[in-house]
Parts: sequence; structure tokens; C-alpha cells
Amino acid sequence: MKYLKRALVNTTDSFSDERASKQGTDIVGTVREKGKDCGRISISVKNTEEWGSTFITQLNKNILNSYSLGYGSINRNN
Repeated sequence: MKYLKRALVNTTDSFSDERASKQGTDIVGTVREKGKDCGRISISVKNTEEWGSTFITQLNKNILNSYSLGYGSINRNN
């Protein structure tokens, strides 16, 4: 999370991990254009070396629950 925030110092886009503690998506990125929210991206972080077949199903659920307009990313963090 700190790397995302550090990389986007000159933008109004934002990232939040608020939903992670509530069994939601790990990180929600909010994309802004001219001061208005124009989209959200769900990011799932997996601390594993093995791919799980349920990852896509869970990401799709998180996209719907975070109103992410159908965009998502699964990232491995090991």
C-alpha cells in the first residue's frame, strides 16, 4: 500500500485498504479525472506461491461489492 501511495504523489487518485478488514477486496483504487471519481479498481493481494482456483471467483465478488466497474487485479506478494 505504501508503494502505491508513494508512486502516485502527483495525482488525485487514491488507494484504500479499509475493506480488507471487512472481508472485502484488499485494496480499492479510486481513479479521478478533473476532481471527479470516474472509476474504481479492486486489487487482491495473495501471499502465496500457489495459484488458487477460487481467486478469480473471489475477485469478481469483490469487484461487485466495491463497485469497481468490472476492473480488478490479482497480485502475488511473497
